[in-house]
Amino acid sequence: MPFVTLAGSASKIPHVGHNVVIKDSIIRIVRMGVNQEKREVIAELIESARNFRFCGPSDDPDEQTAVTEGYRYLIIQFKRIVGPLLSQREAAQLAAIDVEVNNIYSAYEARAELDALLPDIAEAIENLENPMPLDQPFSKRHRYSGRPKEITIREDAPENLRYFTLETAVELGWGPSPLRDIVCRVLRTPPDPSNWSEYPNVWGEVEGLVYRCDWFKVYDIIEAIHARMVKNDRNNRAKDAPQFAEALNEFFVEQGIGWQLVDGHIVTRGTEAFESVVTEATAALEATERPTAAKHLHEALQDLSRRPEADLPGAVYHAMGSLECVARDLTGDSKATLGEALKRHPGLLPKPLDAALSQIWGYASNEARHVQEGRETSREEAELLVGLAAALSTYLTRKQS
Repeated sequence: MPFVTLAGSASKIPHVGHNVVIKDSIIRIVRMGVNQEKREVIAELIESARNFRFCGPSDDPDEQTAVTEGYRYLIIQFKRIVGPLLSQREAAQLAAIDVEVNNIYSAYEARAELDALLPDIAEAIENLENPMPLDQPFSKRHRYSGRPKEITIREDAPENLRYFTLETAVELGWGPSPLRDIVCRVLRTPPDPSNWSEYPNVWGEVEGLVYRCDWFKVYDIIEAIHARMVKNDRNNRAKDAPQFAEALNEFFVEQGIGWQLVDGHIVTRGTEAFESVVTEATAALEATERPTAAKHLHEALQDLSRRPEADLPGAVYHAMGSLECVARDLTGDSKATLGEALKRHPGLLPKPLDAALSQIWGYASNEARHVQEGRETSREEAELLVGLAAALSTYLTRKQS
């Protein structure tokens, strides 16, 4: 019979039977006031989730019930104990996980959802070591956030962004001289040797350089500051880089700036729907081992992110190339264009979507491959085509599986 170790229990308790209880763990959390104990309980839950033994859909029905009951109780523990420590979005994702006692497939799905959340849950344990400082604003402490502003800023770096970038670095302990070294390297200008006092001389020099430089150089400076922080974090076990990235990304959203700092690189940021569909498509392509298609989609995002001017035709070309790779792989027709694949394999998409996609393919080909004088692809059109290609790639990969 499968077993799961319940947090706070000294022995293994069988999945099956109404005597399985979870209140011991909950009582420990309610009564404890020490973060170390909380970390231990959550660590036990994570270990139980990773080591949980499942059975197959063809196994004995009683064994299936034992598995679903045991995993259901484990999920409840996560909801009660870990949920309050997560962000609103992550807590909602955890709350949506459910297991039906008489449905082993629901346990499989719940496991996939929980596994995807485990990195965030592990991070919640780390955050217990560094509780939220009291000097953070009310909205931050209580996790209130307004609706993201419409993206209106792309080819610009407004003054408040330049100010916020420097002030955020200073708040993390980076003084004028280290910042001057970074800024001068990015702008390829030597530091002024007559400025030797940190304040006001060196600081004034840094501000002058950042406030006067071209807009796209500001984003280069942000990347360079983050890279230096990453190196410092490794050497000193600090956490400046993730805090810097989080602060900048929040600022971008609040101010309607169409950029984001991801893995040390400033890349394009679209609407929430655009971000979601592209992220989902990338994950689906990587999970189904289609690296070429995933690479094309990544290149499409890179083209949208180019500074000072985005390569919009290139973004369309790579996005449709990603979709074409998927279609070729599914049909086994390695030399067919997307349009040819749709004609030769009418079952690839349901009607009339196949005809619609064929027209989209023709439009995208004209925009990306056959540039016409006086006709330029707009950013809105490029993002639309990239989003469509991503959504259809996800659909086709899921259809196959």
